[in-house]
Amino acid sequence: MNQYELLLNISKNALVTLSNLLDKGSAYAEEKGIDESVLLTASLAPDMFNFTKQIQVSTDDARRNLFLLSGKEHIKMEDTETTFAELQERVKKTKEIIDSLTVADFEGADDRHISLYWMGGAYVLGKDIVSQLAIPNLLFHVVTAYDILRAQGVPLGKSDYIVNLKMQQPGA
Repeated sequence: MNQYELLLNISKNALVTLSNLLDKGSAYAEEKGIDESVLLTASLAPDMFNFTKQIQVSTDDARRNLFLLSGKEHIKMEDTETTFAELQERVKKTKEIIDSLTVADFEGADDRHISLYWMGGAYVLGKDIVSQLAIPNLLFHVVTAYDILRAQGVPLGKSDYIVNLKMQQPGA
């Protein structure tokens, strides 16, 4: 599996997880009669992003990382969501955007020089940015969104985070 396929698969799995977390959070708020803004604005610590921002950053990462690797300008989204439904739509749009990329878009991706605004003119090779930044940062924000909901009492378990496992039956 090449870097593009690895990052694409992890990004798509992350989006499935985010969608599941949004469903679980919305259902919990409705069941408990909690204003959804309580969950959406919750964070783990005062200096950390809240749940809404974790979803926004996760979807930004899923798009940006793949577009950086392809050498294309990534498609930006405004951070205007204030409901679970709006965040769910953001996840859906992100999936549609990354589904528009093709294998041909990633020719030469391993050796592509990728520079971000905070790198001060330095760059990272595409093959290194996937494992050293793109995947760890994306998963950090996804798991933090999970942790915020869990800390707010939403009944979540590992199967709510790892939702896309393709199980095989013996002898099949």
